Amino acid sequence: MRNYVALAEEKYNLSTYPVLINILPPPATVTIEDCYDSEFMGLKAHQDYRVINLWEVDADLVLTQPLPSLLPFVPILKGGGSESKLPSAVQALRADQTFHQLEPLLAFFASFVHKIPLI
Repeated sequence: MRNYVALAEEKYNLSTYPVLINILPPPATVTIEDCYDSEFMGLKAHQDYRVINLWEVDADLVLTQPLPSLLPFVPILKGGGSESKLPSAVQALRADQTFHQLEPLLAFFASFVHKIPLI
């Protein structure tokens, strides 16, 4: 994460706001960190970053707000596993000329929580 932040700042000569987006929850034994720390020969490096866990994002928020880039993730979002949410996400994707091509991605994430005939 630290490397990507430095490369982006150097390439675009802009400040960055690093964000880590986790799509699926890790095993219970894994801790999700929100910073990176290292020390080498007395030199310390530290990088904070924002963590967004998609399984904590409310599916209804994505379906009711103009957030089309998150529509493919609806099935794995909080409350998005119900069968009634899938058609809403499909309709919203098809209605947007920019994002309608993301329907296969929606089907992919739906396969994590629904049976194939429904998808």
